[in-house]
Amino acid sequence: MKFITCIQVIILSACFVAHSTAQTKPPKPATKPATKPAAQGNSLDSLKIAVNNIKSLFGGLKKSGDTITILVSDIDYDDTSLYQLKESIRTTKGVKHFSMNYKSGNAIFEVTYTGKPSALWDAQPATARKAFKLVEAGDNNMVLTNKNTTRPAGSKNP
Repeated sequence: MKFITCIQVIILSACFVAHSTAQTKPPKPATKPATKPAAQGNSLDSLKIAVNNIKSLFGGLKKSGDTITILVSDIDYDDTSLYQLKESIRTTKGVKHFSMNYKSGNAIFEVTYTGKPSALWDAQPATARKAFKLVEAGDNNMVLTNKNTTRPAGSKNP
C-alpha cells in the first residue's frame, strides 16, 4: 500500500509539474521595431530628417550674437567723443549687451552684436566716428585710435 501511495504521489507531482509548465509560457524575445534598413538612395533623406529633428529640439535657442571687443587707444576717460561713441554703439540696432572698461588711456568695449565688427563701425553716425580712426577690424575685434591725440616728437604714428 505504501508503494502504491508513493507511486500516486510521484504521478500526481509529475502531472502538476507538466501542467504548471504548460500554463506558464516562456517569455517572448524583445521585438525590434518594424523598421526597414535604409535603401541606398534613402539614406540621405534619413540623414536630413535626423538633422531636422535635432534642429527642432534646439529650435528655441537663437544665437544672440558674437562678443566683439573694441579697443580705443590714446583717449581720456572724460573725452566727449568717447562718450558719443559709447552711446552710439549702445543704441545701435543689433547690440544686445554693452560694457566698458578703461585702463591706462585705453577704453575697452565688450559688445554682443549680431554682425561683424566692420558692420558695427559702419552703422555708427559720422558724428560718432569723426574723432576716431579705424586701425583694424577682425572677426571679433576692432581697434580704433583717437585722431585728436597729439603725440610727442619722435613717436610713431599708428
